[in-house]
Amino acid sequence: MKGIMMKRKMLKLILMLFVTGAVVSFGQIRSFVPVVRPVYTEKTLSFFRSMSGSMKWLGYDELYMLFKSYESGGHGSGFVYVAADRTNYVITNYHVIAGAQTSTLEFEKEDGSKTVYEKCPIFAWNETLDLAIIAFPEGKRPFTSGLNISTRTLEDGMDVWTAGFPGLISDPVWQLGKGNITNSSARIAELITPEITTLIQHSAQVDAGNSGGPLLIADRTKTGGYDMIGINTWKVTGRQAANVSIPASVIRDFIEKTRTQGGSGTGGTRTALESRGRGFIMFFTSEDRKYGQMIDYISHDCVLEIGEKALTEVLTKAPSSVRDEIIGSFSGFSPFKGIRMAISYYLLENINRIPESRNSTLSAVDWEARENLPKVPVKFVFAGTEITSYWVYEYDKWRLVSFPLTDLPRETKKNEAGQSDIRIERPYNLSITAGSILPSDSVDAPTWIFGFNASINDFFVYALELGIRSQVMTDIYYDEATYYFFHMNFVFRFQVPVKTGFLSFIPYASVGAGGEFSFSSSVFNKPPIVGMAGLQLVLGESPSYILGCEYQMHLIKILDSNRDISQFYIYVAVGF
Repeated sequence: MKGIMMKRKMLKLILMLFVTGAVVSFGQIRSFVPVVRPVYTEKTLSFFRSMSGSMKWLGYDELYMLFKSYESGGHGSGFVYVAADRTNYVITNYHVIAGAQTSTLEFEKEDGSKTVYEKCPIFAWNETLDLAIIAFPEGKRPFTSGLNISTRTLEDGMDVWTAGFPGLISDPVWQLGKGNITNSSARIAELITPEITTLIQHSAQVDAGNSGGPLLIADRTKTGGYDMIGINTWKVTGRQAANVSIPASVIRDFIEKTRTQGGSGTGGTRTALESRGRGFIMFFTSEDRKYGQMIDYISHDCVLEIGEKALTEVLTKAPSSVRDEIIGSFSGFSPFKGIRMAISYYLLENINRIPESRNSTLSAVDWEARENLPKVPVKFVFAGTEITSYWVYEYDKWRLVSFPLTDLPRETKKNEAGQSDIRIERPYNLSITAGSILPSDSVDAPTWIFGFNASINDFFVYALELGIRSQVMTDIYYDEATYYFFHMNFVFRFQVPVKTGFLSFIPYASVGAGGEFSFSSSVFNKPPIVGMAGLQLVLGESPSYILGCEYQMHLIKILDSNRDISQFYIYVAVGF
């Protein structure tokens, strides 16, 4: 009897130890989930700074905040994986480290202390699957075990947890969210082709910064107290608690394949480049070409070179449906996808204007030039004109670095009736002007004007004009003195930009309100409402070179404006 009692006590003690140990393990999941910070080049960071300024000026506050957040590098999440040979890795999303040279891993304990690993190389990546593997610095193996990649069958309604470091006022803060699987095998072609894999849709909390973190099922027998069933990748906007993860089976296959191959980025052959070049040209010759299909060809260098121009063109000129789609592509991703979408649209729109653009071919690959250049020249023939583009092997694919739009054939395209293709389209978005209001009956000296103009769309522009003029005046003692008047005018313009080839004509009508004052006298010309009619002759497109003339006349006096308006304004400008 005494022996039975002892056995029961021992069994009770073992169970208590097991449960206590499981609870401790259950609470340590944070130890296996780092903050992943991409490390960008100074050129990339400078690009983010320039983009945030452009987006703020154009009034796109959400895009401004996105680029502003990336000026300090941005961040995502990940989870620890330990291979059979004890090599330590962190698994994350490709879009978390896209465009980065290396990455920094930050592991935070519950007391707030951190262990940081810098200059962690990006070992492997797959853009289609949106997966990446980060290695620890050479010789570093801080973990003896990582999260288990589950093989269990998932069912709708299962309880799941999300773990990661979403941003809270831009700083990453630990978050463990809970929800349910709402669709264990979601087919969402817009994210990943269903033939490649189905996805896990769930309601557990996901916010910006969660990307790359694990989707978990509680299992006290596993490392960290959880079984990893997926990687949190997308948040569906416009839906409540609709979040999407890549399943564990895809992650496992990706790890096994890339470790067998020794990682990603191990070169690129001439045959592969020629194949990509033919695919690129086939895209432009296709009857059913869509710009979204082209982003796979856009390199990081191409983003840095023309990304700002392309996105500005889209936001100011593209149809609202295109603009909304491209803005939406920034949601839940690094900014690079949205910019690549904008570049794709920008290139396709320009190539669509080429006469007989579908009669285009791959001409030659200058493979030998790669020994002297970091990029390979690839020549195409568009409508009988040979142009040279440059390509680089990046993220396991040959991608476009530059495409010389200025070298494309520019003869005016004909429509079906054989008439010239004249379009209503503005050739620039912003312009800086300098000119003079000529002397007239109302002003006996020229007024030198400097102005800034910004387009709202093709037809509406607003402007600020600043100027200075001198005038000889006689005081009450009949003494003559020269006074300097400072001119300021706010203008709203309606225009009809008529574009044909590289030449544009822009007739316009404006209304403005402003006035003049002098620091050296009490004279103040109170602001009238001024009407303006003018014409611009524009050569080129971003940059554009502009010659303009304008007639200004007084419409309505405000209070007791001291003078009438009837004058001519001649100016030059540069548009961007």
